[in-house]
Amino acid sequence: MLRRNDDCGGGPTGQDPTTMDADTALAIMATLDEAEDLLSRLRLHDGPLDQDSLLRNRELLDLARYRLETASRMA
Repeated sequence: MLRRNDDCGGGPTGQDPTTMDADTALAIMATLDEAEDLLSRLRLHDGPLDQDSLLRNRELLDLARYRLETASRMA
């Protein structure tokens, strides 16, 4: 979701308030790509998982969530 520039703490910029600069857009896309990469590393199997697999999946999910929250804050 795009926010108004003045809602992001930067104040009015004289630009359309619903636009973002290219650097911000690229940073958001890179962050989302990182989250996608982390999620693609999840190992989902039928049947029980060992404790190490569960911990690794939880760690990957936490990292992906952080990337998504970061992208949301940048928008």
